[in-house]
Amino acid sequence: MDAIDVVRGGGAVRYGPQSVGGVVNFVTRAIPQDFGIEAGVEGQLSPTSSQNNPKETHNLMVGGTAGQRFWHRAALLRHARQ
Repeated sequence: MDAIDVVRGGGAVRYGPQSVGGVVNFVTRAIPQDFGIEAGVEGQLSPTSSQNNPKETHNLMVGGTAGQRFWHRAALLRHARQ
């Protein structure tokens, strides 16, 4: 987030006639032009009320930028032992 603009009252000149009470404008960062990758891996072992039946959860998240595009992929694996 680069900036947050708060305009009280009518903002029809800049934001259109539907902004009678005011306007909150969120200005986000520009998408990077360079190629970039971010990745994260997370694991969790959650025992339930019975110690003989623990549950495992594994998450994999990968994302990045390429030119004007942003991409994101996620995978989730849950396993309960019998």
